[in-house]
Amino acid sequence: MEISLSTKILWQTNLIEALKLIREKGYYGAEIWENQIQRDIKDLSWFKKYLQQSGLEITLHAISDDINLCSTNRKIREVSLKQVEESIKLASRLDIRTITIHPGRKTSSKDDLDHIWEIQLDSFNALVKITEEYNVLLGIENMELRTKEMVIFPQDINKLVSSLRSTQVGITLDLAHIATIKNFSVNKYISELKEKIIHVHLSDSNRTATHLPLGWGKLNLTEMLLDLQKKYDKNVVIEGYVPDREMEVLENNIHIWQKIWKDKREKLN
Repeated sequence: MEISLSTKILWQTNLIEALKLIREKGYYGAEIWENQIQRDIKDLSWFKKYLQQSGLEITLHAISDDINLCSTNRKIREVSLKQVEESIKLASRLDIRTITIHPGRKTSSKDDLDHIWEIQLDSFNALVKITEEYNVLLGIENMELRTKEMVIFPQDINKLVSSLRSTQVGITLDLAHIATIKNFSVNKYISELKEKIIHVHLSDSNRTATHLPLGWGKLNLTEMLLDLQKKYDKNVVIEGYVPDREMEVLENNIHIWQKIWKDKREKLN
């Protein structure tokens, strides 16, 4: 299992400098938030060559702020869909193989769930066509337990991914989001997944914060990763942005990751 870092952790740092820091600290890869490309990169052709020479395994997180693929406001939904389509095309243009996308959510807590699911499927069927055309792997992320979210439980993500019937679509499994569901361990959650995990996000959490640096919360990270490894043993992206403490978090996460695997080896022995 390899470790990557979300570039959002270095949000206040120029993207190129952030990628250099991630590499220097010994991370295997980086997950770039598209907003940072829009903010910092002027020449995409140059940036593509830079990524190819960076020595990092690169994935992309599509824009998610102010985006809702299930909005009951048709104009907002159309703009959201267009934005995510452009994210997929950007991944292809930069030769990035895997992109993570947030599913849509209800506009109002009183929305009819069946109707919103129809909108969800319409939006994602359109995205699948783009994904297959541009040969990108689309990871749909399971969301945390909160009002208006629709893709929370294993049956939700199974239903969505299976309905799309595409080999280019799978699950981006967010382990901290699972921790927001009472009585649902990572092991139980994974055991109920019928669709393929193609990507993973990891962060710590506590009762008040969902995404914290590793070791800053209350989760049993070693146990979670042991459970994960039964079904997935590839790249894990560390999340958990803390404003004004970027370098501390950058160094902390890889230190705690190394400690987790030291603990893991001791448990297995």
